[in-house]
Amino acid sequence: MKLVLEHREVSHWQKLLDRLMTDEEMLAGVRLKFRDVYAAIESKPDASEALGTFLAEFPEAKKTH
Repeated sequence: MKLVLEHREVSHWQKLLDRLMTDEEMLAGVRLKFRDVYAAIESKPDASEALGTFLAEFPEAKKTH
């Protein structure tokens, strides 16, 4: 998230991130949304394999040039 906020040049991103990370309801929603990813990571000896499988479901980024 930090990289996205920096890339998008969001002013005061540190304060925003701190506030988001202390919001228990939001964190619970994130855990719920990604529970399958967490389970896959915990069940594999190589977490990068589970993460790669998860990321493969997203469309590739469009090149701007």
